[in-house]
Amino acid sequence: EALVELEKRILEGLGYSVTSFSISRDALAEFNKNPDIFDLVVTDMIMPQMTGADLSRAILLTRSDMPIILCTGFSELIDEEKAKTLGFKKFVMKPITKTSLAFSVREVLDCALISGTKVLLVDDVEFNVELGRHLLEELGCEVVGLQSGLEALDLFRDEPNNFDIIITDQ
Repeated sequence: EALVELEKRILEGLGYSVTSFSISRDALAEFNKNPDIFDLVVTDMIMPQMTGADLSRAILLTRSDMPIILCTGFSELIDEEKAKTLGFKKFVMKPITKTSLAFSVREVLDCALISGTKVLLVDDVEFNVELGRHLLEELGCEVVGLQSGLEALDLFRDEPNNFDIIITDQ
């Protein structure tokens, strides 16, 4: 409970509204009452009554788009790769610092905001297009990358509502 209270104070100090629980079944019950009011779940792997993995599965059944961060001190139970396959958006090893918690929360929330965004990326340098595509796809964006401004203009004219963002060089 002390760790839950510490993380709550850290996040509230950063401006977030926090609902905290030390028992996962209580957290799940509160989440299920009104799942749309939550933007993020941060959980530990080892908790009373239900593991973080089980909590994550139950939450994702209700809201498949819910970003969840897993914090753990037991790397032999789960690693980053396995955490991703279970639906966790971020895997954080303990001990957790204020900085690592702040960056993890911001990264996951930012990714949730742009995930699914349709991007038209235009640059005459192939390397820039491929690098941009890679970075944006890692964030969950759908990317069409082109090296020709004229080709991009034709595509946009044919499908003007198909892109949320257009990124181009000069």
